[in-house]
Amino acid sequence: MDHPILNAIRRESFVPLGWFSPTAEDRTPEGTQFVILIGNAGPEMFRRFARERDPRRDLMDDWCRAVIGGLARTLDARAVYPFDKPPPPFLTWATRAKA
Repeated sequence: MDHPILNAIRRESFVPLGWFSPTAEDRTPEGTQFVILIGNAGPEMFRRFARERDPRRDLMDDWCRAVIGGLARTLDARAVYPFDKPPPPFLTWATRAKA
């Protein structure tokens, strides 16, 4: 599917896995109107990670926070990560998004 938001995700070397409009039962952050789950498929994200990270300090989580956080700011969105505490219900969200 061609869409400006999905295309922006792809330009950052990630893949839109699925999306949904949440209900109160989905336990999304307050004010959330739409959820898009993103991930990786194929080697592009890992190539970018290897190219851009500082191997002395940048773990995958740190790099993802920087890249996905920047993408979220560009899209006027909020990024939520599976490694946040307490852990968000990503498996439930993936089911809802048919990811």
